[in-house]
Amino acid sequence: NRDAGLRRDGTAYSSSGSEDDITLNAIQPSDMAAFVMNVPGNVLYLKTDKQGQATFTVSQNATVGLKTTLSATLMDDEMRTASQDAIFTVLTSPDSDKATMWGHMPETVTNSAGVTFHRPLLYSEMPGGTSGSYKASNETWPLVSKTSTQMTGVTGCDEVYQPLLNDLQTLYNDHPDGAIETLYGWPVTQGKCWWALDRVVKTGNYQIMRLDNGAKTNTSSAGTTGAQVCLVDSHAPLPATI
Repeated sequence: NRDAGLRRDGTAYSSSGSEDDITLNAIQPSDMAAFVMNVPGNVLYLKTDKQGQATFTVSQNATVGLKTTLSATLMDDEMRTASQDAIFTVLTSPDSDKATMWGHMPETVTNSAGVTFHRPLLYSEMPGGTSGSYKASNETWPLVSKTSTQMTGVTGCDEVYQPLLNDLQTLYNDHPDGAIETLYGWPVTQGKCWWALDRVVKTGNYQIMRLDNGAKTNTSSAGTTGAQVCLVDSHAPLPATI
């Protein structure tokens, strides 16, 4: 039998769709092709081979990142029970105990120029300095103001680790039109702009860029909010004046 599907934060997931469906395939020796367990409490009665064994594979192809406990009990001795957790992860959540769902987002991504980025931090992973948040694929992500990004230790990404606009542009050129989310799970298709460190030369305006369509803009307001991603290796600080 199966229990309820659980998010990584321990809460039960309920849906009218197929995200929570557990499918048993290639069930032997019963010679069953598949059996779908779509609600908690579903029970499948199996026969075993002469050694007392039954085998099958488990899938959850539409998962949103859930853990489901499967249990086996002997019909003639209900005290003889064994349980196993089946965890199905998603690309759009990191492997973090701060995440809502179970995930396998890569911890780093390197662009074709050799610049390596950390994955974006979850809202719950931020040390502070957030000015808002947004939802994407069941996770909550932070928005920060330019004022916060300029303060040491506030957003978890000090200026020497913040990407230049060219770093973001190369990353987008490598993976245009939302491919950064498709390949790496980053929450870029919600239309948020991502902060660059360097400013417009003539005006000193702050530069931001969308990573889903490559659109770039700039603003004179340090109170403007945007998404942030951090570099693995620091670069030399930009001079204040030349």
